[in-house]
Amino acid sequence: MSLDVLNCLMGLPVGLPVATADLTERERVAVREAPAHAVEVHQGGVVRHAVAPVAVELALIAARDWRVGLRSAGAFAPFCARAVLLTTLPSDEDELREQALRFGVGVFTSIASEQAVFSEPRPYARRRHTAAQWKFAEDVYSALKEQGSA
Repeated sequence: MSLDVLNCLMGLPVGLPVATADLTERERVAVREAPAHAVEVHQGGVVRHAVAPVAVELALIAARDWRVGLRSAGAFAPFCARAVLLTTLPSDEDELREQALRFGVGVFTSIASEQAVFSEPRPYARRRHTAAQWKFAEDVYSALKEQGSA
């Protein structure tokens, strides 16, 4: 779904009927553009059924260079906790630990078939619900479906 449709649907309660007359023109357009399973349109009203399909707990970024990994993990900050997976520890471990702590990104290692937690990721605290978070969840779900994991 488009961000605009998601944004409008977020304003409707889940599972409760809303009179079509109470919708703004923008919401009416969003209801028309929403996939059939997302909303149920009936005599004079609509019921939103759509919710985010998954809750993403952690984005794990595999990286050879920890700086690149931390930068890549930053893209997921609005959506979930983040961590970088390294196959070697750098010589500047103290700087890695400091930067990971500063940005709240965990660092996991997998070296010679041994896994370890170098630093824990900061727990994710959702401050508000946004259409972008919902879209992210839909994109993750679609990717999982394509891989046969959903």
